[in-house]
Amino acid sequence: MSKWKFGIIGCGSVADFHFEAIRETDDAVLSYVSSRNEAKVKAVAEREGCAWTTNYRELIESPDVDIVCVTTSSGSHASIGMEVIAAGKHLVVEKPLAMSVKEAAGLIAAAYNQGVTLSVISQRRFEVQHQAVKRVLDDGAIGRLLLVEVSLPFYRTQDYYDTADWRGTIAEDGGALMNQGIHSIDLMLWMGGEVRTVFGKTATQTHHIEAEDLGLAIVQFHNGAFGTIMASTSIQPGFPACINLYGEKGTIKLEGNSIVHWSVPGVAEPKWNQQARYGGVNDPRSIAADFHQSQFLDIISSIETGAKPLISGEEGMRAVQLVESIYESAARNTQLNLPRLVDALKVNVYDNRQEMGMAAGADVAAAIKRLLQEKETIRMIFAAAPSQNELLAYLRSDKDIDWSRVTAFHMDEYNGLPQDAPQRFSNFLRSGLFDQVKPGTVHLIDSSNDSDAECKRYSELLNEAPIDIVCLGIGENGHLAFNDPPVADFRDPLAVKVVELDEACRQQQVNDGCFPAFGDVPTHAITLTIPTLLGASQLFCVVPGPTKRQAVQRTLNGPIATECPSTILRQHSNCTLYVDRDSYGD
Repeated sequence: MSKWKFGIIGCGSVADFHFEAIRETDDAVLSYVSSRNEAKVKAVAEREGCAWTTNYRELIESPDVDIVCVTTSSGSHASIGMEVIAAGKHLVVEKPLAMSVKEAAGLIAAAYNQGVTLSVISQRRFEVQHQAVKRVLDDGAIGRLLLVEVSLPFYRTQDYYDTADWRGTIAEDGGALMNQGIHSIDLMLWMGGEVRTVFGKTATQTHHIEAEDLGLAIVQFHNGAFGTIMASTSIQPGFPACINLYGEKGTIKLEGNSIVHWSVPGVAEPKWNQQARYGGVNDPRSIAADFHQSQFLDIISSIETGAKPLISGEEGMRAVQLVESIYESAARNTQLNLPRLVDALKVNVYDNRQEMGMAAGADVAAAIKRLLQEKETIRMIFAAAPSQNELLAYLRSDKDIDWSRVTAFHMDEYNGLPQDAPQRFSNFLRSGLFDQVKPGTVHLIDSSNDSDAECKRYSELLNEAPIDIVCLGIGENGHLAFNDPPVADFRDPLAVKVVELDEACRQQQVNDGCFPAFGDVPTHAITLTIPTLLGASQLFCVVPGPTKRQAVQRTLNGPIATECPSTILRQHSNCTLYVDRDSYGD
C-alpha cells in the first residue's frame, strides 16, 4: 500500500509535533520540509531523511507531496494555505485556521472549488476524556446543559515573546485567546454548540506585547446554555486548562487531560491508560504528539473516503469567529450577536421582515462607505424583486452614501416585455432606487436588443473591472438571478446568458404579485450566471417570507448542487444571508 506523502512548511517548535506524528503513522511519510532558515531546515531534513528547501513554493509544487502541513506564524496561515490549495494539495493548518473569519471562509471556499481536504489542528478533540464527555453530552446524560466554564491559566515569559518579532502581534500571532486559548474554545464549541451572543474583555497585563495576555468572555449558546471563557499567559507558575460542564442532572469537570469530577446519572466514570502527558502550561514545547497522530489518521481517512474530517475548515472557522467577536466586543464594549455559520455562509435571523431588511440595508450601506474610503469608485449588482423592498428603502434613506461614485448593474431581465412594462426589472430598480439616489453610472440590460448581442455587450461591461458588492435574493426553487435548477451551472463559462424559465420560477412571479396569471409570465430571460454573481467580493442575500422557507432550508441543509443553486452560497468567502422567522422557521 502506498503512503501519503507529507510536506511541512515551517520548522519551528510546533512542527516537531507534526514530525513525530508522521513518523508514528504507518500510512504517512515525510517527503519534504521548508523553512526560511537554511541551517535549521537542512538539519531537519537530514534527521527525517527527506528533501528540503528554503522556498516553500518549491515544496507546494513538488509531485512528491500530497498533503501540506502549514506550521508557520499564524498570520501567514491563510496566504500560504491559499497557495497550497491552488496547487491542488490537501491542506492541514496549525491552529488557528486564519486570523479572521473572512480569511477562513476564503480557505473553505477555495478547498471546495479545488476538491481538496482542509483541516485545522485541534488535536485535543481526540483525547480520550474529551471523546467520552462528548458522547455523554450527545446522549443527554447530564440533561439540559446550563453552563460551560473554560479556564486557561497559562504562563509565558517575556523571553518567549521576544524569541520572534511576530510573537504577541495582533496580525501575525494573536494573544492568549487566538493563540493559546483557541484549543479550549474549540472544545467549548464542540461540546456546547453554536454561540448566539458574546460579551468580551481583553487586557495586556504583564507583557510588552501588542496583543492581549488576558481574554475574558461571557457567551450564550443557541441552546440556551451560558458559557464563560478566561485565557491568560500571565498566571504564574501556569496551571492546566480546565473545562467544567454543568447540566440539569449532573456535572463533569476536566483539568488538563484528567477528569477531576464525574457525576453523570447511570454512566460510570471512564477509565483509561493515561500515557500521554499534559503540557503547555508554561512551555509550549511540552505537549505530547499522540493526538496529532490521531488527527492525521482521521485526515487520511477523510481523504480516502471523501468524508469531512472531524475538524474541518468550517469547524476551525467557528473558533476564529468567536475569538474575533470577543475582540470586537471588547473594543466596542458591547454585547454582540453572532451570525450562524453554515459552511462559509453567515446567517442572520430576525424576528420580522422589517427588522431583517433594516439590518441588511445598514450592513450594505456600511460596506459601500467603507469601500469608498478605500477606492475612488465601486461596482454593484442589484436584484429586482419584492424581497428586496426593505433593503432598497434603507439605501434610499441613507443620505451619507456618495452614489455618484457607484456603478450599478442589475442581474436579470425578461425577454419579450414592452420597454415601459412595470414588471421589467430595470423599471423596478429605476423607481425603487436608481432614479432617487442617482448612481454615477447605471448599466441596464436591454432585452429588446438581439439576445446574443445583448449578452455580449453586458458581459463586456461586467468584465471591465471586479464587482465589489452583490445584493441578491433566493427564489422559491433556489435560483440565483434566473439560474433555475435546469440551467444553473456553478462553473458556467459565460458571464451572461439567455435562459428558459422553469415552471416554479414563473409561478413565483405570480405569487409575488408581479403578474396576474401564470400565462402572463415570460418564458425566457437574460441572466447573469452564477460565477458572475459569486465573483463579487461581498454578497448580501435577503430572503424574507413563508414562501421561501423550503428554499432557505434546502440552501442551509441540502447538498451543494445545482438542484438547489443557492446552496453554492455556502462556499462564498464573504456572503451573509438575512432571513426572517417566516423564511427561516423555528
